[in-house]
Amino acid sequence: MSDSTAKQLKTDMLLLCDQFSQFSEECAFICDAFAAIVREPEALDEATIAGFSHYSIWIKDQVTGFKHKIHKVHQDLNQ
Repeated sequence: MSDSTAKQLKTDMLLLCDQFSQFSEECAFICDAFAAIVREPEALDEATIAGFSHYSIWIKDQVTGFKHKIHKVHQDLNQ
């Protein structure tokens, strides 16, 4: 592995870690919000249900994105 490739991988990993850290914080916030809303069943109106659906899709998309990014870094490490 060349020095420039190693530096690029280090940069890519740092970016991935930062992105995952941000995602983790957002997931913690969403989990707390979901828990609070479920404790108040009257708060489950159409907009809230649509928000749950939106964030469910967003979380799945983010997880898929991280899976692909981790796989790419792994591939780059093996070259």
